[in-house]
Amino acid sequence: CIGRTPLVRLSRCFPSRRLEVLSKLEMLNPCGSMKDRPARYIVEQGLAEGSLCPGMRLVESTSGNLGVALAAVARLHGLAFTAVVDPNTTTTNLRLLHLYGATVEMVTERGDDALIAIVQSSIGLLLSCRNKPDEAVNACRSALEHAEQTDDPQTSGRVLLRFGQVLWMAGDHDQAKSYLDRAQQTAAQMNLRILQQTAADWLSRCGAENK
Repeated sequence: CIGRTPLVRLSRCFPSRRLEVLSKLEMLNPCGSMKDRPARYIVEQGLAEGSLCPGMRLVESTSGNLGVALAAVARLHGLAFTAVVDPNTTTTNLRLLHLYGATVEMVTERGDDALIAIVQSSIGLLLSCRNKPDEAVNACRSALEHAEQTDDPQTSGRVLLRFGQVLWMAGDHDQAKSYLDRAQQTAAQMNLRILQQTAADWLSRCGAENK
């Protein structure tokens, strides 16, 4: 039943007859969020390709809804699951992880967020080149979260650039332009000329696509 969430017409919020706005109720997925979708895809695709088989263990660094969803889907398919979490993880999510049979490893020492951000954004680009846009966007989103934990504008600028590139390759040119704009602004403030020029080149490409 993952993904077959209902649509609700928001007629009270948007009463105009010329405008129809629908809301998709992702909280009605089994684990309560839209992250059930990528969790199912990751596990079922791995099983179909043979890179996963029953009895194997999945390990994911997560403290939110994706971890809960992966724990549930892994259990459904006979896979063990370890969630590596941080102290900011909510007690509700910790309880859900345990209820779904996950092994929970709490990390208390801070890692190198800048390095993690660069690596994950690079993985995002590779996934995008392999025509896996959803996984690519998720990798870049995680990279940006780590970049925001640093005080290094250069790291943030590089991740924003790669996020913009991934979004552009996924066909989301409006969102891509937003991230590329931010990358260019960050580079300009820090006088990072190569990064600034690269962002400008991609912005020009976005502009050409929108004409």
